[in-house]
Amino acid sequence: MPPSPPPAHACAYLEALAREGVGAFLDGAAGLCLELLRVGGQTVPVVVSDGVGRKAAIFSPRGHYLEYPIHEIARRSAWWSQGRLRAVLFPLSLLLGLGRIDRAVYVNHWLLVGGPTLRLDRDRLGELVEGLRLRYPSHALIFSGVVPALAPRLMQDLLALGGRAVQSRIVYLLDPGRSLGGRARKKVRGTRNADEALARANRHRRIDDPGLLAGRGARMRDLYAQLYLDKHAGELNPRYRAAFFELVLGSGIFCAAGWMGEDGALEAFNLHLADGGAIGWSLCGYDRSAPVSRGLFRLAAGEDVEAAKAGNRILNWGGGNGDFKRFRGAEPAFEYDLVFDGHLSVWRRVPWWVLQRGRAYKNRAPLVPSAGGGPP
Repeated sequence: MPPSPPPAHACAYLEALAREGVGAFLDGAAGLCLELLRVGGQTVPVVVSDGVGRKAAIFSPRGHYLEYPIHEIARRSAWWSQGRLRAVLFPLSLLLGLGRIDRAVYVNHWLLVGGPTLRLDRDRLGELVEGLRLRYPSHALIFSGVVPALAPRLMQDLLALGGRAVQSRIVYLLDPGRSLGGRARKKVRGTRNADEALARANRHRRIDDPGLLAGRGARMRDLYAQLYLDKHAGELNPRYRAAFFELVLGSGIFCAAGWMGEDGALEAFNLHLADGGAIGWSLCGYDRSAPVSRGLFRLAAGEDVEAAKAGNRILNWGGGNGDFKRFRGAEPAFEYDLVFDGHLSVWRRVPWWVLQRGRAYKNRAPLVPSAGGGPP
């Protein structure tokens, strides 16, 4: 069974981030500061952004809600170029810029796209929000990546405290305990069986001891870059350094798997973090120059499913690659950012109001989220 993270105050991973600084683990980290706050016996990582310059989308509302979609739509479309999209969306871009939407504090941010759920009661959450409002009066406060289906109490408490629910992404959740029987699940059953057969055929190449993978941080960085930086929006995805991967491998709280090539070099890898009853974060990379017949991406992504089955945990498979994930039994669910902007001026709140209603309209997402349900 994959390990669950220890209490945050005992987490060497978070302590290293705070001690050495974001720039030790990420390129393009200028203007970002991570600090650890003690609340209700827990340590909460907080990332403060000065809102200046282009940053990875996980630290930039403008990057997440505007720049990343522009890049991905243009990459897949034969008609919508980035230039055309930027022209159409110029009024929104201007509004976000004038409203300084990137001047923000990210609460419970682990430098990951997702992470462990914040487990504080409503009173402690209120203390945290109020303390950050006083400390950063010119910053919006963002609790990012809240999935109502996985964290209904956190969602309800943040809404009750005055948080604005802005629909962020459509993520894919996979319940390994759901039956694969019946005609309706025949395709899922066949796809999962094929993935498991591929994993068995490559088991002799698999390493799942983080200690044996240590020292390969530079190779992991390169494999990650081939997928997330070269294929997708490189300037908007986190540009992790080799030191980040070494920190993950040595932290003791992340699970790791790697597949070696015939030349002894790492060919693919998967990293994930278990969070109680769910897998809340995963990351992979693979050699894109290898023949597709080797199934490297299927090996790396299939590790998430196998880990969910082994630990009887819900897999939050994140956004993107919707068809790939649905074919393996994952179902879409809404993810939200809970934003506290009531202490800001009216002009600073307008961009968040526009984003909240625009995102709800585009994806037919409820303005007041409930625990159940997903995209229609």
